[in-house]
Amino acid sequence: MTEFFREVDEDVRRDRIIGIWTRYRYVFIGLAVLVVAGTGAWRAYEYYRDQAAEAANTKFEAACNWRAMANPRKRRRLLTR
Repeated sequence: MTEFFREVDEDVRRDRIIGIWTRYRYVFIGLAVLVVAGTGAWRAYEYYRDQAAEAANTKFEAACNWRAMANPRKRRRLLTR
C-alpha cells in the first residue's frame, strides 16, 4: 500500500515540476542567457582594463628610464604620449 502512495507522490512531484517548467521555461532560459552574457561582458571588461593598465605601465617605464630622464624633451614626450 505504501508503494502505491510513494508512486503517486512521485507522479505528483513530476507533474508539478513539468508544470513549473512549462510556465516559466522562458524565464529560466532568459536568466541563463543573462548570466552567460554578463559573465562574458565582465571578463571582456577586465581584459580591456588590464590591457590599458599594461600599456600605461609600459609608457611609464619608458619615461622612467634613466637615460630618458637626462633629456627633458624626451621625458616630456614620453610622458605625454
